[in-house]
Amino acid sequence: MTLSAMHIATPLTGTRYDTVLRQALALVRAGDYRARRITLTGAPGVFADRTAIVTPHRDTSGAFDADDFAAQLYALAHGIPSDTATYTDGYFVSGGRMYSARAEAYEIDWP
Repeated sequence: MTLSAMHIATPLTGTRYDTVLRQALALVRAGDYRARRITLTGAPGVFADRTAIVTPHRDTSGAFDADDFAAQLYALAHGIPSDTATYTDGYFVSGGRMYSARAEAYEIDWP
């Protein structure tokens, strides 16, 4: 079985965390729940590009966990992946330190 183009999510690339997060959130809110490759392009001589696969998750009630999604991108942007590969409710531990990220301020229709 081969995958058609409609089964593969279009990758997102950008230089800023907030811009890429807004784009990714808009796609999920529009119903595209596929995992997606995200690349945050680095600054030459400062840090390299960072690429990861991010996956929208649902909370226990079945709703999209936007904070989980924001935390995945935050971890990518800062080079601090979760020690346990979990980002539930926007919280994660990396290198023994607790981090959190919230999506609300990055939603497209945020004032």
